[in-house]
Amino acid sequence: MTHLKPTACLLLSILTFLFFVTIASAAIVTLPSGLNPGDQYRLGFVTSGQRNAASTNIADYNTFVTNAANAVPELAALNTQWFVIGSTSTVDARTNTGTTPSSAGGSLGGPIFLLNDTMLASSNDDLWDGSIATPLNFTEQMTTLTGGSSPSNRVWTGSNFSNGTIFRPLGSNLVNVGALNASNGHWIGSTSFLDENGNGHFYALSAPLTAVPTPSAMLLMGSGLVGLVGWRWWSAKKNG
Repeated sequence: MTHLKPTACLLLSILTFLFFVTIASAAIVTLPSGLNPGDQYRLGFVTSGQRNAASTNIADYNTFVTNAANAVPELAALNTQWFVIGSTSTVDARTNTGTTPSSAGGSLGGPIFLLNDTMLASSNDDLWDGSIATPLNFTEQMTTLTGGSSPSNRVWTGSNFSNGTIFRPLGSNLVNVGALNASNGHWIGSTSFLDENGNGHFYALSAPLTAVPTPSAMLLMGSGLVGLVGWRWWSAKKNG
């Protein structure tokens, strides 16, 4: 039986680590870095696909963003709900997503991340304080939308500047839109369009998720233990 020397065990552990780091860097991040097991968090994205803003029913938009998420295996595997960050005449964006800030009777909530492991907001309060940490322009297809004035780049929100309440809602003749390239309050409400029947993107937000170790992390820990056990075995045999 061939036994690995300490250097070989160490090399095996390093190669295994690099293998899983490479996989993680090339895939959607559903467990953001820096979280501890049991921490609550959310994921957000802007849909790569488009639809109109003619419906007055918020459920239609929730279904649209849910279908976009569940078309991606990594997101479907989360088995969670997805909500549009948008307002109709009867429900506002922060109520629909369960992100009403604590100052308005809601909860502080956990951090919100894009699918590329970038933090969007540290809490519900931070999401609706007038700015976000980075533009919400990363899609479920791992692409970045650049924004601009073209109708094809608009994000239907029907929401008020910065605070997520109803303003020129989805389903009305004049619908508010967000700016894809903005990290100030314009991300949720920058201007309005008369053409509610035209297509646009939508912001999506998951229900709260709980941080648990990923399979790759478990395998990585296992590879480290293999290297450690191999080294201890070799050391004991050499010294014994």
